[in-house]
Amino acid sequence: MRKTGKGYRLVDLLENTNRIMKDSFWVGVYPGLEDADINHMLESIHQVLQG
Repeated sequence: MRKTGKGYRLVDLLENTNRIMKDSFWVGVYPGLEDADINHMLESIHQVLQG
């Protein structure tokens, strides 16, 4: 399957990529995070998972 569009080209179905995009949770990080920032992220994630 090959589709083209504005700014991209799809060469195959990308089944593994689609699975990762649908079934994963992305936490963006960067080297400038301090312990307080990381703790805040962890607490926020924990709250969401607890309901």
